[in-house]
Amino acid sequence: MGPAGRGESRGRTHRRGGELPGKPGQFASRTGSGRAQLRYLLASARVLRQQAPDAARDHLREAVSLARSRGLPFETATTLLEAADGGAAPGKPLYEAYELFGMAGATLWRFHTRTMLREAGLTVPGRKQATAENDHLLATLLAEQLTTRQIATILRLNEDAVVGRLTRLLARTGKRSRTELVTAVLTGASTPSDITGSLTTATRPRPAAVRRSWAADTTVRDQFPCT
Repeated sequence: MGPAGRGESRGRTHRRGGELPGKPGQFASRTGSGRAQLRYLLASARVLRQQAPDAARDHLREAVSLARSRGLPFETATTLLEAADGGAAPGKPLYEAYELFGMAGATLWRFHTRTMLREAGLTVPGRKQATAENDHLLATLLAEQLTTRQIATILRLNEDAVVGRLTRLLARTGKRSRTELVTAVLTGASTPSDITGSLTTATRPRPAAVRRSWAADTTVRDQFPCT
């Protein structure tokens, strides 16, 4: 193929790629999959975010509607976070995502959603519950035998902040070391009432649940793959 032919071919490819973000219905009809359509809408919103922000927000709003119609709490919650980050669903959708993560037992995602709420100037609901979740999440990560640096990466905190949280947790539980705390978590023996007493079954983290939530977090998955 000559230069002219290659140029024409590139032009056709570019036009097809440029048309794709504007026609989710056609894409869905070809794939026949609600999940595929949802992923397409979210991906196209990221692509359009800088050059066509209005179109990107439209795709995010459509993604939220689709996710809600599918009725999967975790999927809906992560879609709401994307929409909130893209300016298509500010404010209350963060609270909705927070509750849905609780239903899904996704404690790590609830932790990050609390950060988003604070950054948006919104009040985090249930301060005692949030503190209890934070403490038990930290204890569960320790039970996974992660280092302070790894925990800081997962929680998106600096290491000093993690050390401070651990120090306060040890003081509240009456444990003298990480080993004692981890043993209590692994055996299910003595998690103090001020931690587990205010946690519902849905939001009480378990090591396996934290592993799944961690593996789903694309910001740390590549650095510390879940095995």
